[in-house]
Amino acid sequence: MEIDLSEYLDEFIKEIKNLFEIFETDLELLQSGEYTDDTINEIFRAAHSIKGMSATMEFYNLEKLTHKVEDLFDKIRSKELNINDKIIQTLVVSYNIMSSLVESIEISATEDDVDEEIILDCISKINKFMGIEDKNIKINSSTENKIDKFENFRTILKEEYKEQKNIFFTKIIINENSPLASARAFMILTSLKDKENFISSIPTLDTFTNGNNEIDENSIYILFSSNKSLDELKKYLANFPEVEKVFIKNIDLKNISFDFKEKNIEQKETHTKKNILQLKNFSDLIKYIDEIELTLVEQDIEKIPTILLNLQEKLIKIHTFLANYNHENIFYFTDISNNLNTMFIILQEKEFEFIDLYLDKIFKFFNYIRKIADDKSLLKNNIFIDNLKELIKEINIKISEYKNTSEKRIGEILQEQYKLSQDDINDLLLKQRSKKYKGKKIGEIAIAEKKISNQDLIHALKIQKKSKQSKKDIIQDMIKIPALKADKLIDLLEELMMIQSQIEQSAIKILDKDSYLIKDIYKSFRITKDIQNLSISFRMITLHSIFQKVSLNAHDAMRKLNKKVKLEISGENTTIDRIIGSKIVDPLLHLIKNSISHGIENKEKRIANGKNEIGTIFLNAYSEKGYVYINITDDGQGINPDKVYQKALEKKLIDPNTKYTEYEIINFIFLPGFSTADKVNQIAGRGVGMDVVKTEIQKLRGKIKMTNRIGQGLSIQLRIPQNMTSLNGTIVNIKSHKYIIPSVFIKEVFKIENEDYVYLGGRKDFIRLRDNIIPVIDSNKFFDGNGKAKIMVVLDVDGKYKALPVDDVLDRREIVVKPLSNDFNDINYILGASILGDGKAALILGIESLFKLSEKT
Repeated sequence: MEIDLSEYLDEFIKEIKNLFEIFETDLELLQSGEYTDDTINEIFRAAHSIKGMSATMEFYNLEKLTHKVEDLFDKIRSKELNINDKIIQTLVVSYNIMSSLVESIEISATEDDVDEEIILDCISKINKFMGIEDKNIKINSSTENKIDKFENFRTILKEEYKEQKNIFFTKIIINENSPLASARAFMILTSLKDKENFISSIPTLDTFTNGNNEIDENSIYILFSSNKSLDELKKYLANFPEVEKVFIKNIDLKNISFDFKEKNIEQKETHTKKNILQLKNFSDLIKYIDEIELTLVEQDIEKIPTILLNLQEKLIKIHTFLANYNHENIFYFTDISNNLNTMFIILQEKEFEFIDLYLDKIFKFFNYIRKIADDKSLLKNNIFIDNLKELIKEINIKISEYKNTSEKRIGEILQEQYKLSQDDINDLLLKQRSKKYKGKKIGEIAIAEKKISNQDLIHALKIQKKSKQSKKDIIQDMIKIPALKADKLIDLLEELMMIQSQIEQSAIKILDKDSYLIKDIYKSFRITKDIQNLSISFRMITLHSIFQKVSLNAHDAMRKLNKKVKLEISGENTTIDRIIGSKIVDPLLHLIKNSISHGIENKEKRIANGKNEIGTIFLNAYSEKGYVYINITDDGQGINPDKVYQKALEKKLIDPNTKYTEYEIINFIFLPGFSTADKVNQIAGRGVGMDVVKTEIQKLRGKIKMTNRIGQGLSIQLRIPQNMTSLNGTIVNIKSHKYIIPSVFIKEVFKIENEDYVYLGGRKDFIRLRDNIIPVIDSNKFFDGNGKAKIMVVLDVDGKYKALPVDDVLDRREIVVKPLSNDFNDINYILGASILGDGKAALILGIESLFKLSEKT
């Protein structure tokens, strides 16, 4: 099943409109002349984001235009170009065209309502500002003129290839029902260009990169030279997914002809399903699985389900080969292949929701086959067999999880009733794809093939119906609540909690703490807190859709950069506040694209360094103590500290007289304007991202941390609050003013005595706590007022301790977090504020920032 981009359309339009608001505001500043460098950078980033999102959603007119606007502002911000009235006037026109394109997309999900000539004219004007000559810009023009279609082929052969032998001309017809005809064509062309001496094609590769998504009559024509035989080339080309027919011939350069004798060739045509490689030995088998794996790795994630439908037949062929291999322990492999088949059927019913997990198991299976192909004695090795058992266990656990959320299938019920074997199921699945049984259900085919009786099927249907009813009884009624209503409910509950806190404080002043009214107020407060937690849960989403979006963009980046990378995802069921989730998408996309673009080396370099030619990126998430942790780890080249240091010096971002640690150096990549890219590409490398990533994560009260392994890879961890609404805070008095410390950072609280201090140079810089000497944060540097510190609060940040002297610890409770105005932007160690029970505001301390600042002082 395809990943339908239309399901992201509403979100795409919403995000685009948000970016347009920024664009429009900054455009007004340009027109008024009240702009700054920040205004330029903001427009540049907005255009960069719109371009990337449009490309992912395949709205190529919008991508083309915003790409030009991005290029223009790249020159403006680097001082290569100065803003003038003509540029501003053209930008206003560009903005109006972009708005019209988005309006067209919103109404019809296409860009058809905007005349292409208007877009091209605007791009031409922007090019002139940048000193670029237009080169017949096309966006959605037709593929080729049908008259003299092969005249260009003939000219090239006569002029450049007149002495060459083994020139081939092929016509490849892609299945007319294929929803991905253009993607198949692009895949074939790029693959052939990598493997053979590619000469030319109709349509050309440039046609696809310019945004054309149509191919004429579902056919592509390719001219190339090769040392392979005609039969080898036929097999190779026919093995691409959804290829209907392959016509191929040797070109006679003395009598060039591009006609096929259709009848003769049709008798010999190569068809994927009719000409499958015969597996005679393990060498054949390894070639077979290499081809399968390459097909899977080279594809975008959204195209893989279609390939998997064809893959099932190939897995059954592998299963048959292994079953015929004479060894007592080979059954572990056949068990795995059977279970993979079961897992696939459930996966298909779940609309390929867990596709990454399934691919992971397939790749592990293939890896074990390669191992026994190299060394058959492993079949007697206990450790190896234990690994096989573990893989079987992993697959069975996943099957069990899928089954718990799925109704029982007829085939599964018949298998449980011992009416069908696993081999029967495999055979029926193959027959289900044949013309004879197209559209038929497994049960009907089983009866037609006389594998079961009518009575067997009726009995199985009764069991299935009963299973459906029992699940239906369990399923709770669901209602949909608009997100705005859930947000409003949370806001109202926050106000209610603050008012209740004030009532509690007022009541305590005039009533006894043990009075019934006070007890009722406490009960009311607890109930309100429960309601708030419940309402927050309405706004919680899993990371699944976010990770799926990241996966979609990642595979698009792999294709554009022609890199083979395996993306492994886990923890997508981790929950997060919807508002936070929407704000981490762009940082995640940038980090993943950076890993692909800068982290993972090219194939040749990886092989030279003894690595697998296919790179791996792990994206996983988990929650702990009110935070969500997201890790992005790649097995690429890591960050070269020397290169980073030199680039930072060149850009005058650091002090050449200061000595920096390696950790400090690699963190230079977060400095505004920093980039190590030698050349710009559409994926990453303009220095627009890492500083923005860090800023966005910090806005969410989050933290970003890197672990660099030179030559081995890079790990980046994001730590983000699970929700932005409330936190558990400890209210303290510092210098007679109330502050709130997030309780998650408090390790210990104790009363301080003078003998607990460790003096250095006459200053109270440290305290002794049992066997530990702990640095003391100098509160005079950060807090104003008068007061006497009587208590030490020991703070813990990533296993490092510091002590904060406070006058008193007043209370510990759930508090409602309120954002601060821009006036507080310069005070890095303040996260926000909250209204306390006495009606006064208390500032929330950012403990991690306080740690860093205290080290500097």
